[in-house]
Amino acid sequence: MKRSIPLGRRLRAARGQIIMATVWLAAATVSGALLLTQDTTSHHGAVASTRTHHVRVPMSGRIASINVTPHQRVEAGEVLASIEVPGIHQQIAAAEAEVRSLEAQIGADEADRGRRFARDLEGARASWLSARVNLERDRTSLAGAEMELARAGSPGVLMAAGEIERLTVVRDAARAAIDARTTEVTALERNYGEARDRAGVAQGDVLTAAIEAATVKLESLRAVAEANVLRAPASGVVTAPVGAVARDGRTDVIDEIFPVAGQWAQAGVPVLMITEPATQDAVVFVDIQRARALAPGAAVSLRAGGGQRYAATVRAVGVAVEPVPLRQLRDQTIAEWGVPVTLQVLDQALTPGEALSVEF
Repeated sequence: MKRSIPLGRRLRAARGQIIMATVWLAAATVSGALLLTQDTTSHHGAVASTRTHHVRVPMSGRIASINVTPHQRVEAGEVLASIEVPGIHQQIAAAEAEVRSLEAQIGADEADRGRRFARDLEGARASWLSARVNLERDRTSLAGAEMELARAGSPGVLMAAGEIERLTVVRDAARAAIDARTTEVTALERNYGEARDRAGVAQGDVLTAAIEAATVKLESLRAVAEANVLRAPASGVVTAPVGAVARDGRTDVIDEIFPVAGQWAQAGVPVLMITEPATQDAVVFVDIQRARALAPGAAVSLRAGGGQRYAATVRAVGVAVEPVPLRQLRDQTIAEWGVPVTLQVLDQALTPGEALSVEF
């Protein structure tokens, strides 16, 4: 005997299953609609680069004067501070006295002849002295580049591979410049000696040569003193070098220690830092697949927080996977890794540290 169950009772019995099926279909429909309507463009977060310049001490000495205050805006070439190298002013005074003493020993005729010799030697001497000053400047630049590269390789220092590569190129260029300058100085010194030989060794010529030698020594000392006048390498804001350490009596605390007059400064160590107020570079971290698909010159689009859009190109793609900086993590509690990509904004200046959205 068959029982006939009314449709209403069947529907009531399956009411829960029907509701679940209806909810599932609705969710699937909404998900499909969102998938079809969402923007398929890949978005990544970038941060505008901060360009800094360390002002280093060429020779060890005491800081004679500080002409700037923390966070002061300066222009390129502006005097920031001066370093007093022990004994340099006394050596300059002694050299000046020696020159005056030698000049006083020459009579009128000998002075005239000495001036003629000086004119003949002026070009060779000036070129030789200029080359020596440039050689010392290049050696200072090499010392700075090597210290920057050593700091980049120190344990605990995270720096983009592209920045390390740039520092390596700067160091190699400084070495090549020193080699070229050394050859130039040798050649100019030989020319200067030949010019002095051609002047002859007649009566009074020895004294004239002594004056020339004393003058060259004096100008060299003055050049050393001038090299210890620290000038701004670029326009920007003055701060203390990053990573200066202050002691609170118990622990080392990272703090901004601005140099003061009378403080001892070691050769090659930065005492000030110039931060440029604007940049056209930004760094974004991408996955390996995205990095392999990018090449220098590729066009990208940047969007600022206010909605402005900037045209940009890929300037460099990193060669290794690196830890993503804390600020660029999607979740700051989860570590991420990526390949750094440097972007160059076209016809637009960015504020260092500015957050941007990148659309490839």
